[in-house]
Amino acid sequence: MAGTTAKQQNRVIAVLFFGSSNIGKSVTGERLAKRLSWDYEDIDDRLRTDYHIRPAAFIKNYSRPQRDEIRTKLVRDRIEQARKEQKPVVIAAPPITYMHGMDEILKADDVFAADLIDREENIFDRLVFTDDEDRLLPDADEYKMKHRTYYMHEIREDQKFFHEIYEEVMPTLDMDGRNPEQVVDYFLELFGEQIGVEDTGKQ
Repeated sequence: MAGTTAKQQNRVIAVLFFGSSNIGKSVTGERLAKRLSWDYEDIDDRLRTDYHIRPAAFIKNYSRPQRDEIRTKLVRDRIEQARKEQKPVVIAAPPITYMHGMDEILKADDVFAADLIDREENIFDRLVFTDDEDRLLPDADEYKMKHRTYYMHEIREDQKFFHEIYEEVMPTLDMDGRNPEQVVDYFLELFGEQIGVEDTGKQ
């Protein structure tokens, strides 16, 4: 099993994963947090606890600028919590379009953010359908395959849209079909020194 040591003088307090929907931010974030023995936070989960609303209802009832403002506040509050407690955290951030509210966060020396991208077919494989209560819908796989052309187009456009936003303000991590543990290995290989940790071995 891999071991990871921290270089305390350079260590960041928060790693943020951005990207389009279904890219794998949550799984990658959880695996990285486990590898580093850091806290983990999914902002969609924070939305449920702090605002008592599920993501589907949130998207339905709030405009995009409103959603971005609330999500940015949740990210900012979670980073402040990590600073106060001196407990580093990996955060899976939902797609945010209006990044001006994130400027101060992303420029902080103790925050590192990365934009996750992957091949369209891999994102399609991860696509799931849930109801308003976040329960998986029956026969979703059959429906997904029946409408594969449509969803592949949507995935392509969605990823292109968000990547053009994020690549301006953060580095890109190309998952390239890697499994979650391999993505964590690759992330630490590329950015471990920047976030102040040193991976002493791979899983």
